[in-house]
Amino acid sequence: MYAAKASACVSLQSESAFWRLHDTIFADQARLSNEGLEQKLDAISQQDQTLNGPKFKQCMLSEEPAQIVSRDVALADRLQVNATPTVFINGVRKNGAIAPDELQYLIRENNHKHSEQNGSRSGT
Repeated sequence: MYAAKASACVSLQSESAFWRLHDTIFADQARLSNEGLEQKLDAISQQDQTLNGPKFKQCMLSEEPAQIVSRDVALADRLQVNATPTVFINGVRKNGAIAPDELQYLIRENNHKHSEQNGSRSGT
């Protein structure tokens, strides 16, 4: 839960710092502790001037990150998302990793179908 709350607080301040944190978390998920994450956050804050350390710590003490995480979990529950990655293309769910070329194909196909449906309704 700490990593999720930390991610929420970082995302409120800086998109670039959020992605640095994201990459850090996913690079070493098995061995990442709260203390280790705090050290990595300190390093990110030194590298990325858009992340304000004291403001981050104040955020972590507030209710806001828990509310953000709860809202995201509720949305995932409502959409029945229980795997990462999960991608929705025009409401169609795809669970698991998708190769970039397959993802591009799925998007193009969906856009083509969507264009045909809209064209047939408007008479074009």
